[in-house]
Amino acid sequence: MRRRSEGALPRRDWPAGAGRHTRGRATELAAIAHDVGTRDPLARDIGARVEPLRDHVVGNTRRAVWVLFGAVTLVLLVAAANVASLITTRAVSRRRELAVRTAMGASRAALVRQLVTESVVLSFVGGVLGLGLAYWTLDVIVRFAASQLPRVGTSRSTAPCSALRSPCRR
Repeated sequence: MRRRSEGALPRRDWPAGAGRHTRGRATELAAIAHDVGTRDPLARDIGARVEPLRDHVVGNTRRAVWVLFGAVTLVLLVAAANVASLITTRAVSRRRELAVRTAMGASRAALVRQLVTESVVLSFVGGVLGLGLAYWTLDVIVRFAASQLPRVGTSRSTAPCSALRSPCRR
């Protein structure tokens, strides 16, 4: 068993203070710094500060990330409104075609199957184009915003990740 020397400070493990407020940690750190300063005259000018991990990792980019999120959400809402408008216009223009098909003997199930098949194909093509655009856009963001957004350089988009979400972390 190891013994502590008489002048050594007690060992502090960081998980013991996990979840505490910064104020409490700063007070404890100031007491330790004062104790070290009284024991070692050369260490009196050394200071320490407590910084939350989130602030250390992401810095002051919170506003930029929220603006980016807002812009993406706005673009998504405009795109969804445009798609809804196009689908409604298309359905109104196809009403005559569906009436003719019904008059020629097409069952309701056949008409529904045709419309669902067309919608699934349209959705698949839109999804593939959206994933391609997301992959390309992520590369552009990484290339141009790496210095302004923290940890954006570690972002990448892969096929398995795109099935659930995009982008993924390494």
